[in-house]
Amino acid sequence: MNHDLAVDSSTADGVLLAQIAAGGSAALEELIRRHSGKMKAEASRILLDEGEAEEVLQEVWWKVWQRALDYDPRRGSVLAWLFIMARRRAIDRLRHRQARLRAVDRQPWRESWVPAVHDRELFRSWFARVRRAFRELSPGQRQVLALAVFRGMSHSEIAETTGLPLGTVKTRTNSAKKRLRQSLDWEEPDEPSARERSTAA
Repeated sequence: MNHDLAVDSSTADGVLLAQIAAGGSAALEELIRRHSGKMKAEASRILLDEGEAEEVLQEVWWKVWQRALDYDPRRGSVLAWLFIMARRRAIDRLRHRQARLRAVDRQPWRESWVPAVHDRELFRSWFARVRRAFRELSPGQRQVLALAVFRGMSHSEIAETTGLPLGTVKTRTNSAKKRLRQSLDWEEPDEPSARERSTAA
């Protein structure tokens, strides 16, 4: 059955949502055309990253396609509903990013994890090595490490997202990090002994 009824610029947003709920892809395309600009501007303002803002929009529009009936007209206009979803998702991404940076900053081995970079060519060479080493990981290792590093997810969040057991997530993450260190000849400093700690104190 074809759910794509005729839509144009005069069709009300609420009508478009009703058609989307019935499977109308043309209605979704019209809603995207109308409101993506404002939503992306707000997400970009929060994230200061156009690529991440695009990802936010994709997530929001996917939710609209799946859950159009969640909209409650008593709580505001369709645009306000879309705007709030985009803003919340952008803020969630920003919080994940900040948490990830704080976690990296707390690592006692952070100076050995990222080599000192003195010029652009050295950085390009180092980054190329990192990419090659990442591609050498197994698909499972790449999946969990990407979610941990680029999305800032905890082990529990990764397990929930992927459906993997928590133990499997921890094992894959640790083995992926170990393999990267081996591939790139990075070493974590040894923990100081009790005697060394007392001397330093």
